[in-house]
Amino acid sequence: MPYIEDITEPLIHVLTHTGGLPIHQLAGHMANFEFWVGEVRHAFDVIDGYQTRFKKMTQAEKDNAGRRIPPIRRGIKHLELNDLRVRLANAMYHILQRSFKEKLITELQLQQAGDTLGLDIREIKRKSPLT
Repeated sequence: MPYIEDITEPLIHVLTHTGGLPIHQLAGHMANFEFWVGEVRHAFDVIDGYQTRFKKMTQAEKDNAGRRIPPIRRGIKHLELNDLRVRLANAMYHILQRSFKEKLITELQLQQAGDTLGLDIREIKRKSPLT
């Protein structure tokens, strides 16, 4: 399994699981809110930077292959990258939505997470009975 999937699939699983926990357990996870935002940001960076890294890798292989250049295959397809990113964004969006609704994170934390992750949090704020 490519590295991108190795780090993203377990994160999606954990976030999806966490989003459905009873409030006291969700609160425990949200005590480490910045950590989870950082994990998602890292996974987004890995996904978004794949094409650049792949081009560098293939060029380095070509530069060092001599006259014989073996075919280079992508480790993961573009559609698979998009799918991972969407699934990860949806899992985090659910965590943000539920945590804000349950008053486990502040509006400022919600906004900062949205900015850090490039997620539009206006819908979360609009749906919340707290705003």
